[in-house]
Amino acid sequence: MGLEALGLMQFGRYTEAVDILGAVVAQQRTYLRNKAYYAVMLADALIGAGEPEGAALTLRESLPTFTEVTSARTFDNLNKVRSGWRPFITSNQEVAECDAIFDDLLA
Repeated sequence: MGLEALGLMQFGRYTEAVDILGAVVAQQRTYLRNKAYYAVMLADALIGAGEPEGAALTLRESLPTFTEVTSARTFDNLNKVRSGWRPFITSNQEVAECDAIFDDLLA
């Protein structure tokens, strides 16, 4: 399911990818690295779908997972998401607060 969503994202079909990735993140209970990765990809899809606040909420809910994971791929994608929501930092408090949390985490 997760790979299907990633393929949809490649074709710009972010809204469809959001639905699938939301289910993948909700079902992922065994591998923290996978949960963190798919949470980041869900946030990326939400940015692509024009929902930066949803991206921030997704990452905030997954915050405990990020403290347990050291995957370079996941953190590279996290930085891509953070770049994608930069235009919304000044106008959206949820995005600004989440960005500050990840600034501290990644420092």
